[in-house]
Amino acid sequence: MAYTWIPFYKELAQKLLQFRNDRQPLIDWIYNNLEGYINHLKDDPEGTRVADIDPFTVYAIFNRGITHDKRIDICQKFKRYLDMTADVPNDFDGVPVMNTQRTNFMAFAERRKHGDIDRLWNVFTDAVLDRDIEESYNALRGQFLIKYNLTMGLFWIRPDRFMPLDGTSQSMLKSIGITFDNTKFLLYSEYKSVMDRLDEKMKSESLGYTNYAEFSCAAWTRLFSEDRKEAKPDSTEKAYWIYAPGEQAVFWDEYYQDGTMGLGWNKIDDLRNFRKQEDLIAPLKQNYGEESSQKNSADMLYSFAYEMKPGDIVFAKKGRSMLVGRGVVTSDYYYDNTHENHPHMRKIKWTDKGEWKTDTMLAMKTLTNVTSYKEHVNYLNRLVDGVGVKPIESADERPLHEKGNYEPYTDQKFLEEVFVTESDFYKLRNLLLRKKNLILQGAPGVGKTFAARRLAYAIMGEKDDSRVMQVQFHQNYSYEDFVMGYKPNENGGFDMKYGVFRKFCTRAAEDKEHKYFFIIDEINRGNLSKIFGELLMLIETDYRDKPIQLSYNEEIFAVPSNIYIIGMMNTADRSLAMIDYALRRRFSFFEMKPGFETEGYKNNISAWMSPKLKNLIDAIVELNKVIADDASLGSGFCIGHSYLCNFDQGYDLESIVEYDIIPMLREYWFDNDEQFNLQADKLRNALK
Repeated sequence: MAYTWIPFYKELAQKLLQFRNDRQPLIDWIYNNLEGYINHLKDDPEGTRVADIDPFTVYAIFNRGITHDKRIDICQKFKRYLDMTADVPNDFDGVPVMNTQRTNFMAFAERRKHGDIDRLWNVFTDAVLDRDIEESYNALRGQFLIKYNLTMGLFWIRPDRFMPLDGTSQSMLKSIGITFDNTKFLLYSEYKSVMDRLDEKMKSESLGYTNYAEFSCAAWTRLFSEDRKEAKPDSTEKAYWIYAPGEQAVFWDEYYQDGTMGLGWNKIDDLRNFRKQEDLIAPLKQNYGEESSQKNSADMLYSFAYEMKPGDIVFAKKGRSMLVGRGVVTSDYYYDNTHENHPHMRKIKWTDKGEWKTDTMLAMKTLTNVTSYKEHVNYLNRLVDGVGVKPIESADERPLHEKGNYEPYTDQKFLEEVFVTESDFYKLRNLLLRKKNLILQGAPGVGKTFAARRLAYAIMGEKDDSRVMQVQFHQNYSYEDFVMGYKPNENGGFDMKYGVFRKFCTRAAEDKEHKYFFIIDEINRGNLSKIFGELLMLIETDYRDKPIQLSYNEEIFAVPSNIYIIGMMNTADRSLAMIDYALRRRFSFFEMKPGFETEGYKNNISAWMSPKLKNLIDAIVELNKVIADDASLGSGFCIGHSYLCNFDQGYDLESIVEYDIIPMLREYWFDNDEQFNLQADKLRNALK
């Protein structure tokens, strides 16, 4: 690394000392010569020009999230103004930069206290003149906006004496065993202790860096390489993207002629200035609305800049049911502000142009990676190539809802298949739609799992399995399986992976006009607090679509309002503790009962009805009354109707009684032989 910035930064600090006691000429020059670079430099939210300025805020004008060329231009202007001898830097290797939303070291005028700016000039002066800074440094303790950014400012002006403690550097320090209390302002003695510990390690160990500039550069290089590795775990795999060249493809002809593709969001600067997706959230909210989480936009912009690569295939779309082109990406991301409405660009060789009507609904977002939907990708390629196209058959491969391709499912169909009363069905439906979270509880064999999926069908009005996901909890099921976490990879390392619920939420969020259903079998067999984590709050009706930061990766996430959760639990399971109270109050609970006496059940078995079957049903109905009245059992232990459903030509009632039902009664009355024998004999006698 060249570190050509160091001589320039050090001389600039010397030159700025002349303004310590009269800052007005410096302020005037900044406003007269750096127009377009200082929109952030204001004394209130309305944009009032600052009346005073500190030296670190001056440095932050060109040490924040702006392009390399802009930083060079600002440095050239300072060089001419201050008659500097040092060359304008051609690199900024290892220079930590300020977040574009918190660039200034001084607060707005209304939040600033008397002496705040003078105290910043004091520590700046002591550092530039190589004096002891402990007193002037500690004087900033408690000053609004001042924390670790102070160490960044000191590093800018004297990188040979002071190390930065920005987040990237702290992560690097932690990786080599240097930790400290990063929740507070460090007094100078504590700051110096961190520097001393790093000095000792750099002398005694082969770390690959020997001074603070090299350390900072290594920290930022490490961060960037890890981000790229995470973004592109397999750089050799060709990816496929669906892309909208403007609303209703308004820019399509221009892009096709120029061999380019672009994204809007023109209030966001060069995307290469943002190291992580979450870094984009704040500027997106500021420029495009606080009411939205902006998570989808941040993911999309980051994908366009970092995850897309030359060789990837792009399908250009118009609306959600027509392709207009296909092409191959030929360049990395670049920023071109001459394209006023769409400055985020890539070069692409458009190989196909036309209009192809799709049988499937295309992704809603401007840019969507559809690589994992292999059948969908094959379908789109066949469509453009004019090869015999057949509809997608696998629901698991459908990226989004396909309207009109599903078998209708009515309320009456539900009542024919699920053996509950009509009144109970409407209670079920209304509970789920109101609370969004419902648990079906009851005895084994009452058809809870079967009913859950058909309840989803009934609410959708069609049997669309692409909008239904089902999992089963168990004792080893974890937050990492359900939401997100690190999973081992084939190289012996670990990759961050989304869990099944997190992936399902992403699909639902992209298709808010339709309802999605997540079904959890055996919900009380898992460690619910551990599995759900902070989602215990997010699944509440009042918190849907309201984002919070997740435990892993500091990701911002919300559970969409169009997801409905249905859990099932057997109340007869003696080995399970009571369901977690925190989860219980977030769900409605509905007890499903044996449906032997419902019209749906009677119609279902009418073709198989015989005296033996009728007698057995009557005997089980009476048995269930005994079980429900038993103080040690209760209704949760009743015999469900599924034991006497789905008969085939060779059904054997004696076998069902002897090997399915009677063993269960033995468990119920393991300490009461008299009751067990009495009830078992009643069932056997019903078949004589």
